[in-house]
Amino acid sequence: MKAISEYFRTALLIDDRLVDDSGHLEPSAPILDDNAEPAPDMVVAADSSTPVHWNRLVQAFLDQDVVCSVLKPKKGEDITDRAVRGANIADLVILDWYLYDEGEAATEAIKNILRDPHRLTVIVIYTDASLTEVVDHLNDQCDVKIVSDFVLRQEAIWILVFNKFSIPQMGAEAKRTAEPSDLPRMICDDLEEHFGGLVPELAFSGINTIRLSVPRILATFDSSLDAPLLAHRALLPDTSDAGPQFIRLLTSEFEATLMESTLTDLLDEDAISERLEQSDIVKVPQILSESLKGNSAEEALALGFAKLDLNDNKLDKLLAPLVEAFGVGREPHESLAILMSSTQFGDITPRLEAGIVLESKGEYWLCIQPLCDSVRLTNSRRFPLLPLIINANQDGSIKSRSAAMIWAVNGKAIPVKFGSSIYDLEMPEFEPEGKPFVEAQEENGEWWFEDKKETRYRAVCRLRDEFVQQAVQGLTSGVARPGVNSSEWLRRLGRG
Repeated sequence: MKAISEYFRTALLIDDRLVDDSGHLEPSAPILDDNAEPAPDMVVAADSSTPVHWNRLVQAFLDQDVVCSVLKPKKGEDITDRAVRGANIADLVILDWYLYDEGEAATEAIKNILRDPHRLTVIVIYTDASLTEVVDHLNDQCDVKIVSDFVLRQEAIWILVFNKFSIPQMGAEAKRTAEPSDLPRMICDDLEEHFGGLVPELAFSGINTIRLSVPRILATFDSSLDAPLLAHRALLPDTSDAGPQFIRLLTSEFEATLMESTLTDLLDEDAISERLEQSDIVKVPQILSESLKGNSAEEALALGFAKLDLNDNKLDKLLAPLVEAFGVGREPHESLAILMSSTQFGDITPRLEAGIVLESKGEYWLCIQPLCDSVRLTNSRRFPLLPLIINANQDGSIKSRSAAMIWAVNGKAIPVKFGSSIYDLEMPEFEPEGKPFVEAQEENGEWWFEDKKETRYRAVCRLRDEFVQQAVQGLTSGVARPGVNSSEWLRRLGRG
């Protein structure tokens, strides 16, 4: 899980009680009732308002490969603005709960940070206050979801709550008590637990790999290319095409970097075997167990079923019990199938071109207009739309020969196959409306295209290039099919 911790590189601490003191603050026993028994898991200290020894905290973060800045605000200073600016830059923002008040400033800062929930940010509350009360207050005031006892979340923003080591705590709160020297490690433990999983680790490893590749990529794309890039751009029929072209150059370099990295080591036999030994994710059904030729399910998953000399027919029969062995239902398998078939649009306005999946009146279409015919438009143009045929039974189960998976309008996953008959093509005409391409319009968080007959098409997703090529190849091979007159006896005999 180290890849997850390595992603978080910067931190900002905002606290009104920062001291530059490397000495150790010795805890002392709390005042107890004469008849009370001290709790064995109680953490005690002398002061109920704890200063933070920033020098020790910064050093502890550095030991975890995180650079931490500290800020001691003045009374009356706009703490909210500083916290929001910090959250836009730093990966971790650490706030004291009592910032010259009873938590109002920290709450206001968190509310403002949550207004942009799409940037991955971790907020750490490091406080003397009751952790349970802090969590309840944030849950009530900030519209965040409680993930576990002292961890909250809203989309890409996580809030972790820890106790300063000076105040007596009992039970679960005692386990969240951290000296400054322990806080960075405990934050890392939280991150690794809540971001844990093979796929997140692969994603974090990929991001870290691209970070490390920056010097090589900058050496490849250095200023010596400025002149040829400008000349290339100036010679294009439409200069705006240079942007997407350059993006493709960059993404090809990123892909090469990832392929050359150790990222794939996370999926090799040894790595998967070790992960399966530490996990109870596999619950082997009897039919699967009997088919593994003496191997355990963990061995079979690590080695691959093909290495157990199981042919395709046997592997097909093992599909259902294998899916059942993970006990997660079919939804995660559908999500992975969708991810391998298509991508979402994000915040970038989609253009109508090859690969865009559209929906209109419950029917799905794939735009197959070549990119070169989708740009440099000066007037309206027809766009060929290939039908996508929903390939599912009434109960939603997938029929055979599905080509791809996409999200439906109602949020459900649907399998589709590509139409291959030229007479099924639709050719609606679209107006570029002042731009050299046809651009979607945003409406209630969705993207829409409208043709000249005012038929509206909702943009669903972008099919991956190789699937678009497969769809076009199926269509063109059907178009190229010659019609012949042959003996009916011979033709029908061949169909058997």
